[in-house]
Amino acid sequence: MSLFQHADYQEFQLTSRNQGHFLHSRQVFSADGQWLVYDTRNDDTHVSRTASIERLHIPDGNRQILYQTTRQSLYGPGVGVASYHPVAGKVLFMHGLRNCDKDYPYRFTRRTGVMVEVDFPNKPIFLDARDIVYPYTPGALRGGSHAHQWSPDGKWISFTYNDAVVADLQKKSNCQVSDLRTVGVMSPVRKVYVSSADNADNFNGQMFSAIVSDVCQKPRAGSDEINRAYKECWIGDVGFLFADKPATERELAFLGDVCGDDGTFFTEVFVVKLPEDITRAQPGLPLSGTRRMRPQPPVGVSQRRITYTQHRKFRGVQ
Repeated sequence: MSLFQHADYQEFQLTSRNQGHFLHSRQVFSADGQWLVYDTRNDDTHVSRTASIERLHIPDGNRQILYQTTRQSLYGPGVGVASYHPVAGKVLFMHGLRNCDKDYPYRFTRRTGVMVEVDFPNKPIFLDARDIVYPYTPGALRGGSHAHQWSPDGKWISFTYNDAVVADLQKKSNCQVSDLRTVGVMSPVRKVYVSSADNADNFNGQMFSAIVSDVCQKPRAGSDEINRAYKECWIGDVGFLFADKPATERELAFLGDVCGDDGTFFTEVFVVKLPEDITRAQPGLPLSGTRRMRPQPPVGVSQRRITYTQHRKFRGVQ
């Protein structure tokens, strides 16, 4: 009889330690169903002060620390939101920048995706490169990735994103641009090396990153334009499957905030189709952005709206 086929479906307590056991909303079980991964937050908002990622062996309750931060303080670096690889013994989580302190604390634009192999704990592998020094590096991010999720085959990673360059620009007077949450992916197509890498604000990454959802500062009323993209998830193994057609490219579904005819915002469902090659930029729209432009989606990315609830009594989805 397997672990989840007990005839009485009895509930039993696994942990009793004086610490948090915070489960991500997805991908917390190992591929064999024997382990749970979590961070040790005591509060949803306390990522910056959380120091460890752990896993729990469900049959016997044994605990293993997979990763422990160094120089941990109330201001960072902090770790959290851990996801188990769907096939292999790997765990992915959000990590605040290693130079976080009182003057430069953890925040949405100062975090990244880190992986550890469960057989080699405390050996972090930084997945998304980061470069906030102009002219920036294609394939590297300029801000913070978060809420990472493996694709069903474990090859790609999706995430939500906030841009540090635009956030800093927003602080300046008479600025017409502001940081907008959006969605991105990492591909194993190649590693990314950053010329300004200093292992703090700028560093190399094992995967190539690109922003894939198209957001704009002021969406037109009644249009499909969005000013915020979030809560993404992968569709199927490689996108939609049809009985009489081959599988489509990889696809993500996500929530996007649109502006109604009356000027008020509400949330709809969108889907973005991803090309296999995310390394090619559209003409005049660099993947890494510019000093006044946020990073742009690659050639071949296609975004479409799925739900239309504007004329319902209770519009929007959640």
